[in-house]
Amino acid sequence: HKLKHLPASLVKPVGQSVEFGRWTTYYFDINSSFSLSEWESVRTYLADYNVKTVQVNRFELVTPGPSNAWRLLDNSAEMTLELLSSTNTYHLDFQVRYQLEVCISHGLLDEYSVNAQFLDKLNSFDADRARMMLEGVAEASIQLHEPMKIFDDPKVLHYWPNARVPPYATLVRRAVITPTTIYFKTPCVELTNRILRKYSDLNDRFLRVQFTDEITFGKIFSSQDSNKDDNLYIRVHRVMQNGISIGDRHYRFLAFSNSQFRENGAFFFCETDHVTCDSIREWMGDFRHIRSVGKFAARMGQCFTTTRQVNGISIPNIRKIDDIERQTGDHTWNFTDGVGKISNFFAKLIASERDLPETPSCFQMRIGGGKGVLVVWPDVPPSEVHVRPSQEKFKAVYNVLEIIKTFAFSHATFNKQVIPVLVALGVDNSVFVSMLDDELREYDEALADSMKAGELLRSQVDENQTTLTMAEMVDTFMDSKEPFLWTLLRLWKCWILKRLKHKFAISVKKSAMVFGVVDEIGVLRGHSQATEGRGYNSIESLPQIFLQVPIEGSDGRSTTNYEVITGICVVGRNPSLHPGDVRVVEAVDVPELRHLKNVVVFPKTGDRDIPSMCSGGDMDGDDYFVYWDERLIPTEWDHPPLNHDAGSSTLDKPADVTIEDVTRFFAQYMKNDSLGRIATAHFAQADQLSGGVKNPKCIELAKLHSMAVDYIKSGRPAVMKRHLQPRKWPHWMEKEKKSNYRSYSALGKIYDRIKIEEFHAAYEMPFDARILSRYQLEADTLAKASKIKATYDIAMRRLMGQHEAPVTEFEIWSTFILSRPRVGSDYKLQENVGRELAALKLRFRAECMEAVTGNIQTEGFAPASSVVNLEKLDRFVAAMYTVTHNDVRAALRERSMPKPNGEGGSEEIQMPLISFPWLFHRELARVALGRGGDVRPLQKSVWLNRGESQQTRDRDVAVEDAEFEIPGDTALPDAIDLEVRTQQAVGDVQSNKEGYTTERGDSGADGEIGDDCVRTSTGQVVHRGQMLALFTETGEEVQGQQRSMTPDISPAGTQGLQSADSVSNNSLVADDSTGSSCPASPRSERREVVEEEEDIEYEEVDGAGYEEVEDALEALARKLGI
Repeated sequence: HKLKHLPASLVKPVGQSVEFGRWTTYYFDINSSFSLSEWESVRTYLADYNVKTVQVNRFELVTPGPSNAWRLLDNSAEMTLELLSSTNTYHLDFQVRYQLEVCISHGLLDEYSVNAQFLDKLNSFDADRARMMLEGVAEASIQLHEPMKIFDDPKVLHYWPNARVPPYATLVRRAVITPTTIYFKTPCVELTNRILRKYSDLNDRFLRVQFTDEITFGKIFSSQDSNKDDNLYIRVHRVMQNGISIGDRHYRFLAFSNSQFRENGAFFFCETDHVTCDSIREWMGDFRHIRSVGKFAARMGQCFTTTRQVNGISIPNIRKIDDIERQTGDHTWNFTDGVGKISNFFAKLIASERDLPETPSCFQMRIGGGKGVLVVWPDVPPSEVHVRPSQEKFKAVYNVLEIIKTFAFSHATFNKQVIPVLVALGVDNSVFVSMLDDELREYDEALADSMKAGELLRSQVDENQTTLTMAEMVDTFMDSKEPFLWTLLRLWKCWILKRLKHKFAISVKKSAMVFGVVDEIGVLRGHSQATEGRGYNSIESLPQIFLQVPIEGSDGRSTTNYEVITGICVVGRNPSLHPGDVRVVEAVDVPELRHLKNVVVFPKTGDRDIPSMCSGGDMDGDDYFVYWDERLIPTEWDHPPLNHDAGSSTLDKPADVTIEDVTRFFAQYMKNDSLGRIATAHFAQADQLSGGVKNPKCIELAKLHSMAVDYIKSGRPAVMKRHLQPRKWPHWMEKEKKSNYRSYSALGKIYDRIKIEEFHAAYEMPFDARILSRYQLEADTLAKASKIKATYDIAMRRLMGQHEAPVTEFEIWSTFILSRPRVGSDYKLQENVGRELAALKLRFRAECMEAVTGNIQTEGFAPASSVVNLEKLDRFVAAMYTVTHNDVRAALRERSMPKPNGEGGSEEIQMPLISFPWLFHRELARVALGRGGDVRPLQKSVWLNRGESQQTRDRDVAVEDAEFEIPGDTALPDAIDLEVRTQQAVGDVQSNKEGYTTERGDSGADGEIGDDCVRTSTGQVVHRGQMLALFTETGEEVQGQQRSMTPDISPAGTQGLQSADSVSNNSLVADDSTGSSCPASPRSERREVVEEEEDIEYEEVDGAGYEEVEDALEALARKLGI
């Protein structure tokens, strides 16, 4: 009984619980009555789950000692007199205690090895430093059986994220609750919501919680027709009721957003004397009029939607306007559900505040208890916002305008639902196969031709518009074989192929994915019920839409001009399962609507609104696809639509809804949510039954699917009967082979034509020599860039570490995630990553601008030309690119000389992150191309010729990265001449060093691995004063690091990456970023002294004349002990 009422925690009552989620070894004492055959059955079952069994004759069972972290920290009454007399009571600051539990929950530290000595040492550091060391352990995923070793680990001691959180974001702690244990996560930066902004001084008391199955299994699936998993749901309900305990804090359930609810997540809060969960919910608004438990929870969830508050704008005057409704039969249809109006003046202010290139026509928003979209209309007075009753969900005191999304244009794609629907309506299978073949051919051509690559990227715009950014990069960097861009291109193709094979996401060039809005002036023709199912087509009776999208140039570029689409189109909303979910409409040009761009305008006239026919949509932020490709126009235009509101009546309570009702509904929803099962059954039945999606079984499944979607608000679960469950599955669904059959449908043919490619980063390609040789960079500039890069890399790795599956920085930067999320959809994952990445870019662009201008960037990032001298910015961007190049060069040199791991193999190299300089992709292009016609040609590498003998040139350094040709007797730039001689001098000093050897046998001594890289006796690589994290502890891939890459490091490939010694940006300078970014620690004093000495010596080298270079370098070599 006591255990049932305990909060979830890593601290368990001694001897009263079995921790299956954390224990690794179990001891069975089998007596003589247990037969050998019975044991063999048990052993077989265990082997099925990769549990190894070992028979032992003598076994010593040692009970755990009384000393462990929990007793020492919690000052338990069970502590022995011996411990009380020999130890102090350890009170860790909460941020340190939380991060310690992060490490323990992931098995990186063990509470029985965390002893008094460790806690005493940890307490000797200030709270921030102690927390960051533990964060370093978590990020590196270092498993330590002897915790004291963290105080000797350079990666831990010098871990310094320096996370400056922008005003629109906050640090959020996370917990993952599984059936057997709990995992805490290092706090990460997230965009805020209304509640986190209101209680910003208490943000460390909010905890984002997610309930999942065990880590390797993913989401907890429903078991509506079985009781076998009821203990899982009981576990969830107990945590929701009893809360979560971390140290002296007790977190209680608060609420959840709608997206969290679908992914089995919620927010918890640790109450204070003045702020409680009840007081927060009371501030949110008045929900007492809502008697449906699901709808009650959904309305509270509006306050937790991720939004950006519009700053610098006073609260608008809110004017209420009527909805447009029409009765047809026994149903009332709302033609303006979720859509309001905003003035052009306010729209321009929002666009300016968010630094948008143009003013959007539509904003998805929250305002008080209202939700939906606001559309720009010229008749709205400047200071007003018009909202409708359908947008107002509850009363709230807080009425500040908050923006969720400002829509930008993107192309639409097919999916596994819409293709069968279009086939059923008369589109031939061969159309989809032909479109796939065209797309595959275009990808092959694009990777061989930069012009075609740019065209294709601009014609297939993704949701985050990454392809548009890549298209700009292709224009300048594809032909130069720039490694970051080429890695993105490879990733893009792999991602596309995976989506094509598993999502059937064939791109439709003549298409758009846009918000739906309403024709307020009533000029568009609406839908007539009399046309439904009449058996013939008439364009005069088709409902009309208005759509205006960017004009695409002949080279694939989207211009600032727009075109109005006219003619017959197909419009729908994902997911579309019913044949009536996809509508055929006529797109027309209406001059009075031309101020609306990148939205689809639906009529407000007719018998029924178009959005409700499209999978039960509305206009509160739903996305609609529009195709105007003639090949995709069905032969059947007016299939009767499904009434998606039928059977979804709300289950109301006779009394007020309580929080206990909400927590109970949360667990019940997890058990009864059958949405995924219904959708999967529909895929299979539509593939194998005659008539496809028109088959009665598929129609019934489509109705159930609509009911399952509404379960959250209605409280009524959809129950799928046994006869609707498929008995066999098409091969493209990749189910068990024994129940598969080969499908020859359009989906089966598409699946068979696609071959997945493995992704490899293009580390073998040379960095762009035009950027590396553009400027003679100062040591201070390089040091600043290196310092910011170190912080950026940590922030990027945190984003990478939020995913259970290994994710590379390239996937984060592009949002092209190859691995499937354990919980949630691929689309939602891409949307979330895009939002988090945008915040990361905004933050570090601002930090870089501060480094250039010396002025603090308080909000966002203004266009560079308006805030800083372009020359200064370009030089700093070149420095960002240079320090990144240097990191990669050092890592590749280390890779070429593998270090034994003591087990007969070599240590795995963790390549450095390289996305940092691409925060400024346009500026990089400007540096590469030069201004005023100063363009560096891209030609093959040459040996520098200053009149030396052939023997001398063979001995000297090749300029592989500086790919520009010196024709005839053209004089070299002075900086490059100095650099070449510098490299010669360094080589002479190193080769004459007393006792120097190139053999790797003496692993105990420091060794050079390049002219500016040194490997210490501990195996760490120091590159120009900065320690590089190039190895994992075990040689195995760890969570959050780059996915293992195996590029072809051929001699030709490495030649171009080892050359930056010869270009001017790489003049010999000291990088003091590590020393300046890390506070004092038990080992830091000597390091700071050495770095100060290095700075002085390097300054002398930089100021030396040609004749003094070698003498100065020899002096420096003696100083550094080489």
